[in-house]
Amino acid sequence: MGERTYHDPLHGAIRLDRSDPAEALAIDLIDTAPFQRLRRVRQLGPAFLTFHGAESSRFTHSLGVLHLARLALRQLERHHPDLAEHRAVLYAAALLHDVIRPCETAWRPRPPAALPPWLTCSNTASTPALPSRPW
Repeated sequence: MGERTYHDPLHGAIRLDRSDPAEALAIDLIDTAPFQRLRRVRQLGPAFLTFHGAESSRFTHSLGVLHLARLALRQLERHHPDLAEHRAVLYAAALLHDVIRPCETAWRPRPPAALPPWLTCSNTASTPALPSRPW
């Protein structure tokens, strides 16, 4: 597979080409299990229960961040062509910013223990519980 297209609800088609080394790295990172787990972490929390269109996940959010980082770098490269050598690092950072602790970015209380494990943030065991009301 030379090219891959992700259909983002906000940014439209996000195309990655494996013949480009930086984009090949992005494809390889997307295919990892930790990145794929972001599909199960909701970007908008329980808003989907009220608003049927609120279906975004950290997976789609991270793809959108990659897309915006790529657009920004293209603009910056016009004035600073030497930035092109850092494309792979920027793409990796854009994609992976939520992989380590995806639940830390949402200020909400820890889910009750009665929820199934796949719905909890068990991959952040070293992270202390967030306060129930941070404000």
